[in-house]
Amino acid sequence: MLGWNRVSRKTHLFAAWMLVLEANLSALWILLANSWMQHPAGGQIIQGRVRMVDFLAFFTNPYGWLKFLHTMFAGFVVAAFFVTGISAWHLLRRHSDFFLKSFRMAAVFGLISSFLVFLVGDEHAYEVAQTQPSKLAAMESYWDTKQPADYNLLVIP
Repeated sequence: MLGWNRVSRKTHLFAAWMLVLEANLSALWILLANSWMQHPAGGQIIQGRVRMVDFLAFFTNPYGWLKFLHTMFAGFVVAAFFVTGISAWHLLRRHSDFFLKSFRMAAVFGLISSFLVFLVGDEHAYEVAQTQPSKLAAMESYWDTKQPADYNLLVIP
């Protein structure tokens, strides 16, 4: 199955970790590029166009890193729920203790990841409030300026 008898287990483990690293680096660059369009750290207007002039400012843009962390932790939550669901299905059919362990591990990992999604998302909302207050107002469905603004738990625009 997929080369199990052709390469060693260490080679498979190395390939798996390289795949994880590549996928995360790809997501990082995509989200950094998108965040630069939202908040162009390291950019200047040259001849009527915004150009990147400081790569370090682009790379260390907190807006992009918050987006990346939020996306990464959300992916962890999805993966944890997937493993929890598969494990629960096997537990209902009275299969081995392996699935009880995987269920517990995925549930704990999912709980921790859910908390981290919440924390990073909240921090990202503060960043949006500082850099793009009109975007935050649209996200919260505030169409008229008020001081102080109402706090709504559920909004149907």
